[in-house]
Amino acid sequence: MKNLTSLNDDIQEVHTKFMITDLKRWNENLQTCDTEMSFYSDFMNASCNVVPKLESEREEILKQITNHQVANQDFKQQFQEFSNKLEGIIECDDLQCETYYVNNHTEFKQSIEGHFSSFQKFKHKIFDFLRKVALE
Repeated sequence: MKNLTSLNDDIQEVHTKFMITDLKRWNENLQTCDTEMSFYSDFMNASCNVVPKLESEREEILKQITNHQVANQDFKQQFQEFSNKLEGIIECDDLQCETYYVNNHTEFKQSIEGHFSSFQKFKHKIFDFLRKVALE
């Protein structure tokens, strides 16, 4: 496994490396959410309308897909703004400045990780619905 930090790194460098790793992962996850929601929407519209008794549930899932797509777009915007703002940590020359960016990172991390968690839970609902359709 590749070492993220070295013995010569100071605490600011360590924080910065971990933040950069988070940013890369979040960006990938946001893109994956877009791709998956688009697929689920297309799939649900194309092939799942053959079970009339599940139609209202399908429509509700489609609404929730749209809500998740909107939320993901909002997070993509917030992510871009946060990424741009985080570049300021390079200019820090004292602990107070660094603490400001670390605290902002921690706050954003909780928010975006909550978004990803919500998306994962929602995917379980989609899979449960598709299982019902398959069993009909």
